[in-house]
Amino acid sequence: MKKFFILVLFSLLFSIQNTSAVSPSLDETIEFLVNGNGYSKYTWFIKDCNLTYIPPPTSIRDKQTIDLNKVDLNSFKTLTFNGREKGFEAGCIGVCRIDGGKERDFWVLFNGASWKRNKKALTHLFSNFCSGAKTAF
Repeated sequence: MKKFFILVLFSLLFSIQNTSAVSPSLDETIEFLVNGNGYSKYTWFIKDCNLTYIPPPTSIRDKQTIDLNKVDLNSFKTLTFNGREKGFEAGCIGVCRIDGGKERDFWVLFNGASWKRNKKALTHLFSNFCSGAKTAF
């Protein structure tokens, strides 16, 4: 009977260990949000939920810094270009983005990914790593 109990316990522990999903890290989450599946080639870094991404040298875009804790979590929506989902945008509570020295109260990011995948990554980011700005409506 003791051997049977140990066998059942071992089987349960082994099956639980193999079925648990590994949660993506902060780096994996940001890499997907900034660059999609290779759509962009930004260099980025994040510290205390302040995300900075730098375009490749051949780009006409400026370096951008986003305070993710000021992003209004109720304002996300998909961005489309030529009828295809290409990124997302969100409003902010106050200034949350600086690009080219200009202060902005919104965040726009084209990463080539569908809204479904962006929403999943954004939910993971704001559920596990950064608080975002929550409003009543």
